[in-house]
Amino acid sequence: MSLTNRLASFVAMNRAVAISRIGGALAGLAALDAIENLAALDRYPLLPAIQAELWREAGDADRAIECYRTALRLARAAPEQRWLTSRLSLLV
Repeated sequence: MSLTNRLASFVAMNRAVAISRIGGALAGLAALDAIENLAALDRYPLLPAIQAELWREAGDADRAIECYRTALRLARAAPEQRWLTSRLSLLV
C-alpha cells in the first residue's frame, strides 16, 4: 500500500475521532467502519484503542475489552502498554 493511501487512512481515523466528539461514540465508530483503506491500519495499535474507547463510551464493555486486548497485542512501547492496561483494568 502506498504511503499516500496509508496517510489518508490516518487522516480518516482522526476525522472519525472528531466526528465522535460531535456526534457521539456510535457516529465515530460508523466513521471508522467507513474508512476505505482500513486495512492500512491493521497493525497500528491506536485503531483498536480508539475503537475500545468508543465502545466503552457507547456502553458496550465486552467489545471495548476485546478492542483493548487487540491494541495491547499490537502495542510495542511501554507507555502505550501501560495506558492500555490501565484502561482495560477499568472494565475487567
